Amino acid sequence: MALNSKVPHGPLKDKWTDYKNQINLVNPANKRHIDVIVVGTGLAGGSAAATLAELGYNVKSFAYQDSPRRAHSIAAQGGINAAKNYQGDGDSTYRLFYDTVKGGDYRSREANVYRLAEVSANIIDQCVAQGVPFARDYGGLLDNRSFGGVLVSRTFYAKGQTGQQLLLGAYSAMNRQIARGKIEMFNRHEMLDVVVVDGISKTTQCHQPLPVGASGSYIVIAKLLVPSGAFSQDSCGDSFLPVQPKPLNSSVTVACPPRLELDKVNVF
Repeated sequence: MALNSKVPHGPLKDKWTDYKNQINLVNPANKRHIDVIVVGTGLAGGSAAATLAELGYNVKSFAYQDSPRRAHSIAAQGGINAAKNYQGDGDSTYRLFYDTVKGGDYRSREANVYRLAEVSANIIDQCVAQGVPFARDYGGLLDNRSFGGVLVSRTFYAKGQTGQQLLLGAYSAMNRQIARGKIEMFNRHEMLDVVVVDGISKTTQCHQPLPVGASGSYIVIAKLLVPSGAFSQDSCGDSFLPVQPKPLNSSVTVACPPRLELDKVNVF
């Protein structure tokens, strides 16, 4: 399988803006006819599922754990960075981009990191709207601290529970959409493989471990597959590689072989 990151062309600071201006949009009346699979319910998967459902798409969300609240994102307790420059210390989108690439030992895909820096301010606004209790100063404004050795104060935090509070906010937004019937939740399901149709991943093979020790395998069909967290490490643009067993220090500690013979097939 050819590796293609599908990063837009053009200068780094302009490529995502140009891409958004030229991308095809979906008619709001047609969104209710489109099914989207979201694998994982951590901060990325939970927020993606809730946002897609809010936009009108039909979302099928898959979690390996008993509940989305048990996602490994709960361990992210230090804070979340955003280039809002509330402290007036010269922070900017580029500085956040540079510090993130440097902090990642220059192994990150620069175009994606720059997009992260661009939307960082909006992410904080979204979290606040979801009810995340970020720390505030005596005037009631959101507080910041310096974190990770950077020269600016851009980290938003919720005491020592940032990851937990962010996850609760995403989980609450997901529950609202589950109650509306826009998200169908599949707990205790594991993604095993991806079926690629015409170069685009549209279906996924899932494994459901049952309490009695039996197991069932399913093929789930949708228009779009969105892996998140550890699952997205195997992604490559619109085509995704099969999920391979993760090391013990990964957020996914148990993995079945990527090719499992189906004992029954359900189309949801």
